[in-house]
Amino acid sequence: MKTSFLIQSALYIGVLFFPFSFCFPQDVLVANVNIVDVENDTILPGKDVLIRGGEIHLIKNHNGTYPAYRVDHIDGTGQYLIPGLWDMHVHPNREEDLKLYIANGVIGIRIMWGNPIHLSWREEIKQGERTGPKMYMAGPIIEGTPPKAFSRVVSVEGRRIVDKKKQAYAAVADQVEEGYDFIKVYNNLPKPAYQAIIKAAKKEGVAVAGHIPFEVGLMEALKQGQKSIEHLRGYIQHLVPKDAPQQPGIDLRSRELSWEFIDPDKIRELAVKTAKSSTWNCPTLVVSRILYPQEMMDQLAQKEENKYLPKETVDFFKSDRSTIPWLSNFTDEDYQQVFENLKKKQLLVKALSEAGAKILSGTDTWLAGFDLHEELVLLSESGLSNYEVLRTATLYPAQYFDLESEFGSIKTRKTANMVMLSANPIEDIRNTRKITYVFQDKKVMNILDLEDLLESCTKR
Repeated sequence: MKTSFLIQSALYIGVLFFPFSFCFPQDVLVANVNIVDVENDTILPGKDVLIRGGEIHLIKNHNGTYPAYRVDHIDGTGQYLIPGLWDMHVHPNREEDLKLYIANGVIGIRIMWGNPIHLSWREEIKQGERTGPKMYMAGPIIEGTPPKAFSRVVSVEGRRIVDKKKQAYAAVADQVEEGYDFIKVYNNLPKPAYQAIIKAAKKEGVAVAGHIPFEVGLMEALKQGQKSIEHLRGYIQHLVPKDAPQQPGIDLRSRELSWEFIDPDKIRELAVKTAKSSTWNCPTLVVSRILYPQEMMDQLAQKEENKYLPKETVDFFKSDRSTIPWLSNFTDEDYQQVFENLKKKQLLVKALSEAGAKILSGTDTWLAGFDLHEELVLLSESGLSNYEVLRTATLYPAQYFDLESEFGSIKTRKTANMVMLSANPIEDIRNTRKITYVFQDKKVMNILDLEDLLESCTKR
């Protein structure tokens, strides 16, 4: 007993007066690094960050010396440490996608159309059997039967069709039982079925996210407490004057083209109403590239990162998009107009942010990891400060999941999910691409490790 007491006392005194002492093999010291404080819009220069057992154990000022005890040192001089990134709207369909996220500093994802393979991947990642990000996911999309007149341009493949309340309750119960984290709703859900889904989800303790059903509308979705809105859905119906030559309808083409005719004076009112609700927005501006004019699609086909994609995906950039049902009524002139309309959407994103409505970074695209950095650029170009842009991919996802105590910023006792950059992302948000280290839980991956991950994704 005496020996035990003496050992415990010695350990206590050592930790109290020599906080870097008694380190375990997994201890890592990132020395003299600049921490990007996303909560307070500032850079904390010259900090030592001690990682112990996958947790941020201590942060202190660097005094120019290094401890003599055994610990892995990483020189952070001139480097910038940001919280690990999240992509809040993804559809990974290949094992390689999981590696691409990590190689790009994306340590967490929100899957917006899950299936059993995603559940399997999530478990394998938890068990350390697979490299990949933390996952939260919806089950199959819950959709209503679209009007017959639009069956050619509205696809329901792979979706669970719900038209009645009873079906809604069963759909929610099934997805919760299967292990999905939240429910995704879609365009053609009848209002009674949507309301039943909201009620059932609240009872089950899960969120509802996704599109705004046409019968429901933006205001009702805000009132019902839909957790997030994807792609700025629901706003266009309020922004286009009734006498505009193009009205937003059920098909994607009409809704995209109608952005040309929005009344900008209506934007702020909608942004304020959104901010007063509990609803988030995930704009996914980068996915608009699928609606770019063909010459721009041809340029996309030449991107260096395409070597990580299957050949058929790259070939799509050059293909006839009219073969896709929901794009089958677009013309070349339409694609040019939709590209120009992106600036109108960015006005809404800026207004939402200025009003205090929370924005989440998400992509909904085919190039896992890489495209999140593209989305950050588009958000910055929308007029958000670069601190705010970083929050959309770090702090806000943590708040969205009510897990701010675990991740989202760099603080002691939080999980060591961080990304080290060779340049300041506040000066230029494009610097989030300049990754030198990724810290994921108990893993520390340097630039060579990340290059190996990328290389493994080219061996198909």
